[in-house]
Amino acid sequence: GWVARGGAAGCIENLTTDHRIFIKYRKEQRNTPLMQHERRRLDDECIVQKATKTIQKFWRRITRRNLGSFVSLLIEQGPTTGRARSMSLDQLVAFLRNKNTIARCQACLVRIHRLCSVNLPQILESGQEQSTANVNIRAFLAAYMIALHPNQIFEAIGTVERDLTESAKRLLDLFESILFSIRSHPHCTFRALPAAQRFLPALSNYQHCFHAWMTMTPDATKLTGRIQRALIALYHAALHLPLPPHDVGPRAALRTQVCRLREKLSQIAGPDALARFDREQPAPPAAEPAAAAASCA
Repeated sequence: GWVARGGAAGCIENLTTDHRIFIKYRKEQRNTPLMQHERRRLDDECIVQKATKTIQKFWRRITRRNLGSFVSLLIEQGPTTGRARSMSLDQLVAFLRNKNTIARCQACLVRIHRLCSVNLPQILESGQEQSTANVNIRAFLAAYMIALHPNQIFEAIGTVERDLTESAKRLLDLFESILFSIRSHPHCTFRALPAAQRFLPALSNYQHCFHAWMTMTPDATKLTGRIQRALIALYHAALHLPLPPHDVGPRAALRTQVCRLREKLSQIAGPDALARFDREQPAPPAAEPAAAAASCA
């Protein structure tokens, strides 16, 4: 009977009226100055967030594209452990001093350092610098010589030299692992690369070991005396070489060492010091090493 008398229709009409009143109230609330200011603030925040995401996406795409080309060029023509291992020390030094080699390696190193700092800022310990301005490209390139030719770089290998050698090997392994990972997976993020997570601490440790070794390096006067004593020892060692023709290998190695030491002496103390040493040093009976040294001067 209640339905037949239109009770349901009246209830629906009342609900519709209440809903209209509520909608009108909400519209009035939206048009207040406070609500208008809040809407503008939210709209501005959405615009800023959208613009930020767009810029970050564009920057990552451009950076990764440029990094990929730099990495490919470095792997093909720049210093790698495999390429450096096939060179002698003199060839490696000349190769690492080349301007193109320095530029290619610096382009990759700076970008990898920046990406690691941005994407993995939490991996550095307190006190470790993240700025790319602290990256010394020449000290980094010296890691190839230290890792592959430690016996020729160091006069004696102690704790500092051993730590530096191990640090250089570890740094180069991580650096090249990142390079080959980028070339193989150009769209992979840095967070997914295990080597990238350990790169900045390894670089910081290598710089610390390199600085410790440089600060303990003797001054020019002490180093000059060591080189002169080493040359005299080599001159006297020529007396104990086998007789020809069995002395070809040992004598060639001795000549190489003599030439290298004489070159270092000339660079550190000057040509006058080298000439004075030639006059004062005791001439060995076997003049061949001295003649070889004179030919290198």
